[in-house]
Amino acid sequence: MMLYVILEKTPVPGRWEKMATYRLQYAERDLHLGRHYGDRATKLKDTLRNDVLLYSWDDAQRIVAYWQERRDWAQYHVLGHVS
Repeated sequence: MMLYVILEKTPVPGRWEKMATYRLQYAERDLHLGRHYGDRATKLKDTLRNDVLLYSWDDAQRIVAYWQERRDWAQYHVLGHVS
């Protein structure tokens, strides 16, 4: 099954990072993607930082669309992960 992580471009040229936790929380809440944060996501353990949340294609696209409406200057990338 293919799951996706949402990346956002940083001010550093050519550098992408996973979307900030608070942004994922706001989007999930406003889009009603579950009762609690991360309900519809799969957690992938990241040894250096926080867990990485993987979403279905539809949920990832909805979250990206949510933030593109609010931050039209920001750039996002949805990266696939085979689980």
